[in-house]
This record gives sequence, C-alpha cells and structure tokens, in this order.
Amino acid sequence: VMNVTDKDSYEVMNVTDKDSYEVMNVTDKALYEVMNVTDKALYEVMNVTDKDSYEVMNVTEEVEPDLADYRQNYYEIEKAVNDRVLKVKDVCNSIGNKYFHRPMLFHFEKLNISWCPSYKAGSTVWKNFFVQSIFGDHITRPKLDMLWSFRVNGFRGRDERGRRLYTTETPGAIRFTVVRHPVVRLISFWKMSKECWEISRTSSLRDVILQRKLTNPLNLTNFTQQFDDYLKWCENQTTLMMKGDRYEKADQYKMAAGSEDNPFMNPPYMLFSEFIDHIKEQRERLGTQDWEGHWAPASEWCDMCVNDYDYIIKLENEPNELYFLLEKLNLLDRRSYFLSLSNNSTSKPSQHTEIREYAKLLTPDQKEFINDFFINDLHMFSYDEIL
Repeated sequence: VMNVTDKDSYEVMNVTDKDSYEVMNVTDKALYEVMNVTDKALYEVMNVTDKDSYEVMNVTEEVEPDLADYRQNYYEIEKAVNDRVLKVKDVCNSIGNKYFHRPMLFHFEKLNISWCPSYKAGSTVWKNFFVQSIFGDHITRPKLDMLWSFRVNGFRGRDERGRRLYTTETPGAIRFTVVRHPVVRLISFWKMSKECWEISRTSSLRDVILQRKLTNPLNLTNFTQQFDDYLKWCENQTTLMMKGDRYEKADQYKMAAGSEDNPFMNPPYMLFSEFIDHIKEQRERLGTQDWEGHWAPASEWCDMCVNDYDYIIKLENEPNELYFLLEKLNLLDRRSYFLSLSNNSTSKPSQHTEIREYAKLLTPDQKEFINDFFINDLHMFSYDEIL
C-alpha cells in the first residue's frame, strides 16, 4: 500500500481505521474514523456502510439533541427489546403457550398498528394518542371505550410463527405493548384509589373499607353513614371535575376527617395491605372471570403467548425504548407528544426504592401471593420478586 509506515496502526493516506476494515469505501464497525472524520454518534461517514444499514453517502446527518443518547446506544436498545421478545417466547413454551381469552388487542388499520393497553404502564398516553388520531385533537377527555370497536375479533387461524390471526386485523400489522414492574403498577393504582373520583367509581373499594372491625358494633350505622356522606361528596366533586372543575385537596381532607373513632374514615380509602387482600379475594372468587385490568398480569391481559408481539418495551426504560418503538411505528416525529404527558417514567421515583418501602407494609403471605400472582410477568420481563 502506498505510504504505509506502520503496519499495525494502518495509517493509509491520512486515514486511521482502527480495525482495518477497508479504507476508501470503508465499512467501519468500530470507530468510524475515515479521512479524518470521527463519527461515533451521528454516523457521519463518507461512503461508509454501518452494520445496521445507516447508509450515508457523503451526507452529514444532524441528530437532534434529545436523540443523541438513543442513537449512540441504538444497538444495545435494539438487543434488549429483541431479547425480551425471545424471553417471552421461552416462558410461553414453558407454560404450554397458555391462552387466557382476553380480547384486549386493538387494531388501527390506517396506522398499521395493533396495541394492547397494559394498565398503569403508560396506557393512558397511548389511549389518548389513538383516540385523538382517529377522532381529532378536539377530544380533550379521551376514553378507552371510544376505541372499543377497534378491538380485534374473528379468529382466522395461526401463522407459521404460531401467532393468532384475526379477521379484523390487517396482515403484517405491528403488534406492541408497554410493560412495567407489576408491583409498581399495584402501587400506582393504590395511589389512584385514594382519589375521590376512583372511590366513587368503584363500589368494591367501599366494600373493602367497610370490612374494617369496629370496637363497638353499635356504631356501625352511624359510622357507615359518615363514610357514605363522604362518598356522596366525592361523587359530587367527580361530577364537577368531569365538567372541567377541580376540587381542592384541602376540602377533600376536611370532608374525610369524620370521627376519630370511625375506622371507616381513618383513612377513608384502602390501606395498601387491604388492597392486596382485595386482589387475592377477588381472584379466588372470580378466577378467569376477573376482568380488572388495573392489576391483571400483563402476560394474561395481553395474551402474550398467542398474540406474539413484535415489540414489548419497558416503561422503566423510557425514553430510549420509547424512541425505539416510535421509530419502528414511524411515529418518532411525534415523540414530544408522548413525553409531554405524565405517564412516562422519567420523573418517577426509583422503582427499587419504592418497592422496598411498600414491601414493608405487607406480610410474608401477601408477598408470596404477589410473587405467585405475577410469576409469568416476572419471568417474561426479567423483573425481580418482591422480598
């Protein structure tokens, strides 16, 4: 080679190519240093083909600042998502590819997307996006039931991968869902259950609270009435909220004060331990007819073993896994929409710290129930058990 002075450093006509992957029309998988051009993040390469087809012909691609980390770690992100899909298949094989008969896959033909909403895992953001994409941005309070007609139906067999096919789904649609540590999902719902609008919506929460023991049974009628007065106030405030007004937290706390001796009002919402017992009792009573999606295992709710999702991302790994998904869905230019809403994990406390704190509130039996209830989720998505 002309002007080769150092066999081991491959200095050729001022070209430094660390791993000697050809120079002048170079495929450089390591440093991307070609003709004094260093490109580690932006893939600015002169006639260089990057291994995952970032092909740039004398083009300098500007990477927006918020995507720099994503671009730099693209391969690791892609591998993590692909490995998760494979892990799900392995776990499914170990449980006989169990089918839970949950019709919670929504198909949007114009977008060529099929989505399962795993509740308390950022599903509100996606629900809002799909509702507004279909019905218009003027919809300010999107509801999931507005999308009910988009649920897939009509079984038409399975493909060569074993994926369940539906007559109402366009062949080749991209299927995805977002998951989150199941214990953090429980914590998220429990926090929501303290709100007036959730207490008034779900009668079962009232039933849980009224199971508390009374020191004096003669107080049952009076104490129940106190709690129901509070519940009625909550219902009224929820009605106002739906019209655009917000109730003041201070007013809620004042209404919740009640009698210091009234266990129904101290506090006027489920304790976290009561919530876990409620889940256990409901699942034992209803079995497969338990349709409460806020705490249903994602593996069951989304029928992971028969729907064969293309992409399963973790809420904990946003924004990078979110960017990866959006790029695959041709929605990367809409990323600010998703990040502007509050359901992403970037501002949430460390899940490990939160789980440890809430685990202290539970008995060994309750923790054992949670680990057993979510065993498939824990294995599929590589989450730790609660200790």
